[in-house]
Parts: sequence; C-alpha cells; structure tokens
Amino acid sequence: MDFDDENANSSDEERNQMIPSGHESDDNSIVQDSLSNDDKTAPVKDSILFFTSAMGSTLGWTSVLSNLVFYTDTLGIDSFLILNLVVFGPLLPVTIAQALWDLKLDKRFKSLNSFSFRGTVGYSITFVCLLLLPWASSSLTMLAITSLFLGLSSAALHGMLKQMASFIYPNCGRLPAAVTAGLQASAVLALIVSVTSGFGRCANEKGLKLFYFSTAAMLLICWLSFSFLLRSSRGVLRSMRRRDSLLEDESERPLLPGSAMDHDDEFGREDELSLMAAQQEELACLPDDHVHSVFIHGGFIMV
Repeated sequence: MDFDDENANSSDEERNQMIPSGHESDDNSIVQDSLSNDDKTAPVKDSILFFTSAMGSTLGWTSVLSNLVFYTDTLGIDSFLILNLVVFGPLLPVTIAQALWDLKLDKRFKSLNSFSFRGTVGYSITFVCLLLLPWASSSLTMLAITSLFLGLSSAALHGMLKQMASFIYPNCGRLPAAVTAGLQASAVLALIVSVTSGFGRCANEKGLKLFYFSTAAMLLICWLSFSFLLRSSRGVLRSMRRRDSLLEDESERPLLPGSAMDHDDEFGREDELSLMAAQQEELACLPDDHVHSVFIHGGFIMV
C-alpha cells in the first residue's frame, strides 16, 4: 500500500510539472503572438507606401530619358548614348558598395537611422537635380553631369528599398512585388506629367521647366511616403529592431570558431604524445639482436 501511495504521489507531481503555470502560459502566448505577427502578411498601407517610394527612386532618370528625342534634336545624336551611360552606369558600383559597407554602417548607426539617412540623401539629390535640369539641358556636359547624379541617387534608393522589402514581413511577397512594380510605374507617372504639362506637344523652354518642376513636385509626394513609412509603420519599426538585435548577436560571436580549433589542436597534440610514448615502450621491449623498422610520423627509424 505504501508503495502504491508513493507511485500515486510521484505521478501527481509529474502531472503538476507538466502543467504550466499562469505566468508560463502567458509567456508562451506572447511568444506565439510575436511569431504570428512576424509571419502575417504586410498591410495594404505599407504596400502602397513601398510602391510610391519605389516610384520616386526611378522618377528622376526616367523623366530625363523620356526626353531623349528632344535632346537628340537640340544637343546632337551623341546625347542618346551619353545619357544612357551616365544613368545606368552607376548601378553596378553602387550595388557593390552597398554590399560591402551597408551592414557595417547599420551595426554602427542602427538600421532605422541608416535607412533614413540613405533615403533622405537619395531623394534630396534627385529633387535638386530635377530643379536644375531646365538650365542644364542647354549643354550636353551639364546635362550629363546632372544625369550622373540622378543615376547615383536612383541606384542607392533602388538598393535600399530592395533591402527593406527583403527583411520587412519576410514571409510575405507583397513588399518585393510593390517595389518592383513601383520601379516600373515611374514611366507611367512621367508620361502623365508630360501630357498634363504640354511638353510632349511643344518642346520649348517654357514647357521644359513646367515638365521638370511638375516632376519634382511628384517626387516630393514619393519622398513624404518614404518618410511616413519609416515613422508610422509598426512592421517597419519592429523589423528594424529585430535586424539590429541579429547584427549585435553576430558581432558578439567572432572568436568561437578560433577557440574551438585551438581546443581541437590541444587534443591532437595530446594524442600525438601518447602515441610516441607507446611506440617508445614497444621499442624498449624489442631484443637487441634483431633489426626492426618502426614507422613514426611518416618516417622509419632503425633500432
């Protein structure tokens, strides 16, 4: 009977340990809620903001290339090749630079600050260049330099938005699709501005100013959408904090592989010494009137 009572008591204690307390269940529910929040789809508002921001990243050089016929007539046939080179040329070096240094800057200045700085610099350069284009269009050299800055800023914004779309709501494909669609939709926006400003029908200096100033006004809307996205979206803020924590965890583990290798080397040296001692004991037991060859570490010694 006592043995049965002890078994019953032990089984009750095991069941009590298996049943979580109220605090533990609350903690588990919080973890499950956080996981569900990370796995849920991106809100429509965030998708629209990403789409609008992506339109602004390519709006500058798209507006320039949409006027290639005008520049070919006024500045010569060479303007076609030169403008395409200065607009698309910076894409590869800027992408390489972002791959090399973006993570280092994010670790130092935090992700939210870094992305906000990149967006501010990129959109501000594009805005200034759009305001200068009516006067820069009178010279191919000035137009090429201005378009080069448009290509640099567009490449930086392009890579930045692609990065954000990859780690914000990573299990949802809405944001990458919104960014890709926005990069292409800037051509439609440039067409609308061209039709409403009348520059497509009368290629004169007055229509050129109205076209680029209207494009700059549309860029301001895209810039404001990006700023609103960084400051109001809970998903963006949560993803930025999660990214910072992951970067900090990676920076705290640089010496672990080296210490493991040193540990293995120590065991290797101990095995080597024990093997040599065993071979020396075997040699001591050999008779003196015999010649033996013993293999030690890749070589033979004569005894």
